[in-house]
Amino acid sequence: CEKASLWQTALELLQAAGLRGVALNSSGYNALIGTMEKVGDWQRAVALLHDMRGAFLLSDVVSYGSVVRALEGQARWTSILSLLEEARLRSAGPGSVTLLS
Repeated sequence: CEKASLWQTALELLQAAGLRGVALNSSGYNALIGTMEKVGDWQRAVALLHDMRGAFLLSDVVSYGSVVRALEGQARWTSILSLLEEARLRSAGPGSVTLLS
């Protein structure tokens, strides 16, 4: 989506799907989080990570790694440290996340 500058459309489709009761899986969320990382929208990347939890989906090293990279691009170091601690507590493993970053 990011290559075709259609990331806003992808987010709108996610919202529309949710209104119709269609659930996105972890891979779909990871793709959107990765897109937000690439377009530099760390706020949406973080929000999507939180949405995953709200949908009872497993956030993994891909999820956390993409959000960490989005935050890194904006030098949000305190947020990165908090996120790495959260990943450790949720057993996503900060060592794995930092290796992906």
